[in-house]
Amino acid sequence: MNRKDDEAEAAGTLSVENAGPVVQHGDLELRGGLVAGRDLTVHGPVNVLADDGAPFGDHVTRPGRASDLCPYPGLDAFGERLAAYFHGRERDVEAVLALLRRARLVTVVGSSGSGKSSLLSAGVLPALADGAVAGSAGWTVVPIRPGGQPVEQLAAVLAKLTGTHADEIAMALKENPAGFGEFDAAVRSVVGGPTIWVIDQLEEVFDPAVDPGSRAAFLAAIAGPDPSAETRVLVALRSDFYPHLDQEPALARAVSEAQHRVLPLGPRAVREVIEKPADQVGLRVEPELIDRMLADTSAAENALPLLSFALAQTWRRRRNGWLTLAEYAKAGALDGAIDHAAELVWESLSDRQRATARRMMLRLSHLGENAVAVRRRARLEDLVTDADDETAVREVADRLAAARILTTDLDTTTEAPIVDITHETVLRAWTRLRTWLTEDREAKRAQDDLSGGAAAWDRHSGDPSYLLRGARLTAIEVARRAGGLTVNDVELRFLSLSSRLEHRQRWRSRLLGLLAAALAAAVAITFVVVSQQRRISREKTVADAVSLAARSRSVSGQERDLGALLAVAGAETDDNAVTRAAVMDVVSARSGPLAYLLPAGRHATAVASRFTRDGSAIVGTADGEVCALSPADGHRTGLCFTGHHANISAVTTAGDLIAAADATGLTTLHRAGAAAPVRDPVRAASAVVGVALDPAHDQVFAATRFGEIERWRLTGDAAPLPSLARSGDVVALAVADEIDQVVALTTAGELKRWRLGDGAELPALAEPGSVATGTTMRLDVVGGARVVTADENRIGVWDLRTGQPPLWTDAPGGTAVVSSGDGGTVFVGSDTGTITSWRLAPGPLAVEPTRPGLVKPVVALGSGGDFLVGADQDGRVISWDLSGRRSPAGTPLAEAAGPIQAVARNSDGAIVSGGADGVVRLTRDGSTRDTRNFEGSVAGLAWRPSGAIAVGTDRGTLHELDPVTGVTRTLADRPGTAVTALVADGRGNLAAGFSDGQVLFTDLPGTSFTAVKGAVTAIALSADGDRVAVASGDGASAPPQISFAGKSERFRDVVTVTGHALPVTSLAFSPDGRFLASGSDDRSIRIWTLADGTTKSTLQGHTDMVLALAYSPDGATLASGSQDGTLRLWDVAGGLQIGRQLESGIGYVWSLAPSPDGANLVAANGSVVVEWPFVKGAWLDRACRLAGRSLTEDERKRYLPDGTALRPCA
Repeated sequence: MNRKDDEAEAAGTLSVENAGPVVQHGDLELRGGLVAGRDLTVHGPVNVLADDGAPFGDHVTRPGRASDLCPYPGLDAFGERLAAYFHGRERDVEAVLALLRRARLVTVVGSSGSGKSSLLSAGVLPALADGAVAGSAGWTVVPIRPGGQPVEQLAAVLAKLTGTHADEIAMALKENPAGFGEFDAAVRSVVGGPTIWVIDQLEEVFDPAVDPGSRAAFLAAIAGPDPSAETRVLVALRSDFYPHLDQEPALARAVSEAQHRVLPLGPRAVREVIEKPADQVGLRVEPELIDRMLADTSAAENALPLLSFALAQTWRRRRNGWLTLAEYAKAGALDGAIDHAAELVWESLSDRQRATARRMMLRLSHLGENAVAVRRRARLEDLVTDADDETAVREVADRLAAARILTTDLDTTTEAPIVDITHETVLRAWTRLRTWLTEDREAKRAQDDLSGGAAAWDRHSGDPSYLLRGARLTAIEVARRAGGLTVNDVELRFLSLSSRLEHRQRWRSRLLGLLAAALAAAVAITFVVVSQQRRISREKTVADAVSLAARSRSVSGQERDLGALLAVAGAETDDNAVTRAAVMDVVSARSGPLAYLLPAGRHATAVASRFTRDGSAIVGTADGEVCALSPADGHRTGLCFTGHHANISAVTTAGDLIAAADATGLTTLHRAGAAAPVRDPVRAASAVVGVALDPAHDQVFAATRFGEIERWRLTGDAAPLPSLARSGDVVALAVADEIDQVVALTTAGELKRWRLGDGAELPALAEPGSVATGTTMRLDVVGGARVVTADENRIGVWDLRTGQPPLWTDAPGGTAVVSSGDGGTVFVGSDTGTITSWRLAPGPLAVEPTRPGLVKPVVALGSGGDFLVGADQDGRVISWDLSGRRSPAGTPLAEAAGPIQAVARNSDGAIVSGGADGVVRLTRDGSTRDTRNFEGSVAGLAWRPSGAIAVGTDRGTLHELDPVTGVTRTLADRPGTAVTALVADGRGNLAAGFSDGQVLFTDLPGTSFTAVKGAVTAIALSADGDRVAVASGDGASAPPQISFAGKSERFRDVVTVTGHALPVTSLAFSPDGRFLASGSDDRSIRIWTLADGTTKSTLQGHTDMVLALAYSPDGATLASGSQDGTLRLWDVAGGLQIGRQLESGIGYVWSLAPSPDGANLVAANGSVVVEWPFVKGAWLDRACRLAGRSLTEDERKRYLPDGTALRPCA
């Protein structure tokens, strides 16, 4: 203490200047921000006068010794041991309990990292044990995680509880999944009460390596416990696997009836997650740490596992009972804690152990759909390979498990040690592992294919039908010869037998040829051989097609064009549900590349960082052309400018001006849409590496390879303006016109700038070496007043107004950079071909996963509106949709301010749409215009043969509109009612339904349809116009029903059918008139046989009301639109959904209208009119348009079956 403190102590008082009193005890008074337990320790009782400085509460207690128990589980789920420290999910717990009070099967759905497992194990199950549901205190909890052998896992649990044999139970369940009810009854008899089966991570059953029969049996077994039995099933499922439930309709239906979606925690709940466990074990958390964690969590996707791990790592570094911001930062903070912990283990390993760790981690993950990495549990013995013995594997597993990167356990079936990556988050957060997964995707896919195939073969006792053949075997053998694969004992036997079988089959094929020739006279034998060969050939064809579909899914995430080509090849090999789904899925997914902008054989060398005013991306090519292209689909939006005889080295835009330069120094200037150049070409002293436009000062800049920045007028005299002061070799150039500056980045890492008006040099933002040195650095202007630089190590954001030190963030491999139009996001390309998004508030923060699609290093990026465009070193140019609404399959045609509730299409392809705003819009030849604004909402639209449009409104009026003049005439006016349905037949005759139950027929004036009960909810007319179907009944005052009859008979013979539980909301006749499809508020679709009024099939999958239905021209496919916001296509014969659901907007799919030829389908989706492919041919065309090329010879050899002549999309 200083002299003043000594004097205060002598006087019996300790004080701190400029602070109010905090604690007083006898003659001791403390002032200021001292914190008990951290800055001082008080013995004996104290009296609190005020608590100005202490960060917590309104009292100070004697600080006890903090508990040695870490209240944060890290990457593990909260289990029974830590249930008392589980906070923030109280509402979710009560919601799940409410479902369990009324339903036998309850599903908890949430994204990876949302906390589903913790919610069940630490929230719901303890509440059930406390009797939160009537009688639940006596329930026996039976937990199960399906893993790679779901039926076997279920059988093992049943065997342990009942004392029977697991093998027998597994066999019985595969033969009859419904027998699960009997086994469960035996369990209840043993335990003496009800059971609740808790199935965590149900998504594991959809791993491609899981045997389809085992998967189907498991899903069917749990689909619906006997309603009278004292059994409940509680399931946790990752939301991205939700569509897979369609594989088991009964389960999908049960899930849709009782599900709870786990959403991200709000700030208050996150604060509880941080503070409450610490308080329970006697720890304190710095307020600054809480604020930082709240900010970090709000900026991260699926942040809970990251938060929990960061908290656990900070707890390990606690000091004197405090969790501090400084230690949090040292642990790597939210986005770096896992990477930091994993790297600490990595640094401690020897070179041999590092190689083992790499091989182990790659075996414990696999590339799923869209090349997304997913963890995969493995037995310890399966990690022992020809490269790693058991001792090495155990050593590394123990080290990684100690850091909680891996988890070790015992298999419930075999009691063998199993190893698992602790959480999916590790795959995203450990940078080194992420790099491994992207380094050689082909080798990784081959390893996954080998491991999955060997596991399936082993599970089926070495069944030869599971052995590898053809292209799959060849790909794996090539990868092994290249040193990219390791094999364990099972895989070695599997691969060896596969090779031997392939060898034998080749000899057998030759022998069959000789035998056939020798026995040509034996007709009967020949017939048998030929029949067998046909059967074998057919089976091989189907297998080849399905294999191509699987490879398509595997590669689509990184190489969507290749995925599209393989999907088309599969569909052309054999048209089945699997291959059709593969084509649909690769084209309709909203993630991944949207379009490939240049056709095969053309290569991009430059991309303008900004689009032109009309939204075109400007691309310079290797053959000297500069093209304006649509980022939505790659079509030319204007002329390709010529005049260059070398590859374009730089291109830029300003409004509709386009400047381009080439490797010879030639610079040209054009205006978008105009053929003639704005001025004569000019030539720089050497190759141009960057160009920039300054229309305000009538200037164009060209930076040359050797550091000159030359200037010319945009118009007029060809003589150059004085060059800017010479700098080091320039690698990038940009204009910040908002603050009148031009900025250049040099190879010396210098960031120089000049004033636009007079060319005067301004103080450099960065001295040499500040950014980096080399030629891979890039810069772009952000929001007019900032620049962002990217090099191989980091991103820097520089304020041109203030010249303040930059904001930095680590971003390895910055080979290209561009900002979004609003300046809020920066996109950085890397030398691996991926693109990462960074948000610039308050500092650069990664906000999205990488955008895959480019194969080689990214060399240029451009952005505008909802699109991002990138080019790689091979000259490939790809666009991505930043809004998340578009896909290569869905083409937006028109948009409104509010919901579009009706859409219709005429024989010429013109589209009319209308909705809640009362406006009827006409879309023709790519343009949309308003035709008329009606009072009320547009409830129905139909074209008439005359070219007029019938318009029904919710005010009870039916109009006829001339779309050219806007003139209308009234067909019906029924005040106090609303038009609820409007359809037209092929002759243009109308049928309109009203809310009071009346049905109007324009060709049968005065005729009534008496079968209606309550409001008309849907109408359909057959193709020939003779049969009408009317749905009515709200389910309350009148039961839902469908009545159909012949118009020619004046509805004398009406047939009425019932079956839907809730109102019928949509109807459609099949093209041949034999069947009627109905959609309902009960979320189901029924197909009725009109001859006898029976239900032919029921289609399940939608999660909300089915609003619209439409048949394909051949009647083989049915389209349905729903209030759940999705469009789905159904295989009518098989009763199954084809591919994934289609989404393009936010809002209901109100209405559907096929094109005149039936190839495409228009949907009113929210506020957008979207066109989708409908029939197989249209989907194949769209896939080929996406690919923009055919397979290369190398790709044909690698992926196509041996001997095939297929050339998809040639």
